[in-house]
Amino acid sequence: MVGIYIHIMERGIQGVRLLDEKIKGSNILAVNIIDSYQFGLIVVSGKKYTSDVIIFPDRVRDNWRREAGHQLCLKDIAEVMTENPEVLVVGTGASSLMKVLPEVERGVETQGIKLIVEATDKACHTYNHICHSQRAIAALHITC
Repeated sequence: MVGIYIHIMERGIQGVRLLDEKIKGSNILAVNIIDSYQFGLIVVSGKKYTSDVIIFPDRVRDNWRREAGHQLCLKDIAEVMTENPEVLVVGTGASSLMKVLPEVERGVETQGIKLIVEATDKACHTYNHICHSQRAIAALHITC
């Protein structure tokens, strides 16, 4: 049985979050929705986070830290790589200060994962737009 949660905001229906994993024989995906983002604060499926996050379809990993601060290396997304998403959306911060190293680009390409790198505000919109139709994960730096 699938649990469905409809999140309604002032603007209208924001999205549907399915609480179970991908349903066998179906293209319906489990999804976490980004409700809002501002510098230093992101709200995902109704829960507030004040640290960098990785948003998986079925969970959110908060307090996400990178080995080299404002550089994203392959080791920083090892957990993402084991999930084998179709798309990885990387939010590089409000001012795009986090840089994605070439090893990350090569690693995700080798695994057949589409990589989208954008400033975090745009990355949030991109993730919300694609997460219902593709198995997407977002790795978001929520400050600078």
